[in-house]
Amino acid sequence: GMFHLVQGCLLAFTAGFVDVVGFCALFGLFTAHVTGNFVMIGMELAGSGQGVLAKLLALPVFVLAVASTKLTVEAVVRHGREPTRLLLLTEALLLLTFMTAGLLALPIQSADNPATIVVGLIGVAAMGVQNAK
Repeated sequence: GMFHLVQGCLLAFTAGFVDVVGFCALFGLFTAHVTGNFVMIGMELAGSGQGVLAKLLALPVFVLAVASTKLTVEAVVRHGREPTRLLLLTEALLLLTFMTAGLLALPIQSADNPATIVVGLIGVAAMGVQNAK
């Protein structure tokens, strides 16, 4: 119904917003659409070669977030509970951690800085949780 439409629109906005933040602030890292990172890897290998590690790690981190979320959902459902609230809370906590880590990492000046990579992968994990829902 209307609730699901509003929820879907809010989640789509969140994914788009986080993707734009990651792309602009983290040297072209896609957090929500991780397959785009492979295009960026090719471009960077042909050019400066910066930020490749974060983009290479994005896919396995995304897959791990999706898989662990799916396993959690199955466990919660098996215990007769509805998982949506837990998933939204987990995503919100990961997004809050993404924001906090990003602020702590300022100024973000290098795509290859370990702090930059960690910030990006936290954003990727948050989007993995959302995509698994």
